Amino acid sequence: MVIQTRFDRDQKVWFHRGSQVCDGIVFSINVEVPYEGVKVKYTIQYNEDSGIVLEEDKVFGSEEEANCKVSFEEYKGFCESIENRSMYDGRGKGVDVYECNKCGKKMFTEYADKGVTPFCMPCDCGGTMTHNETSYCKVECYQRHGFKIIREWVRPTYDQFVKLSLGQQEHVMNGGLLLEGEL
Repeated sequence: MVIQTRFDRDQKVWFHRGSQVCDGIVFSINVEVPYEGVKVKYTIQYNEDSGIVLEEDKVFGSEEEANCKVSFEEYKGFCESIENRSMYDGRGKGVDVYECNKCGKKMFTEYADKGVTPFCMPCDCGGTMTHNETSYCKVECYQRHGFKIIREWVRPTYDQFVKLSLGQQEHVMNGGLLLEGEL
């Protein structure tokens, strides 16, 4: 049996020590396979102390992840559950057109993942881009007419998720998607 661990030996990781977030290096990895399932424990070298032993769910891949209120396992489970949730699925259903009320700029989007998107968002000019149309013309149709940039709505990876603002994290955990280029 091959066990894939989340972190490797000599990898920098973060963990909680009291109320502080600290960083250290993975010194060794211990994998146990009891009857209930696999348990992974990491020995972390922190300053001169190499004896801190932590279970996998107490070790983080970045400082942002260590401060995030949603764990890697919770986010993974949430993402896996999306397909069975009752919510809008815009994949393959045309192109959404957003238009700015100030400068008239248009943005064309499509869904890469199942989820919900905002009705309006800020434009670079200071105006508001509003979703004013869903065209059932396929992406290829827009590309034939010279529209080359069609942006995709995506669900962020966990590494991207932990770097989002709390408001954006809440949007994602409520089924929301974000524009790929803004992650």
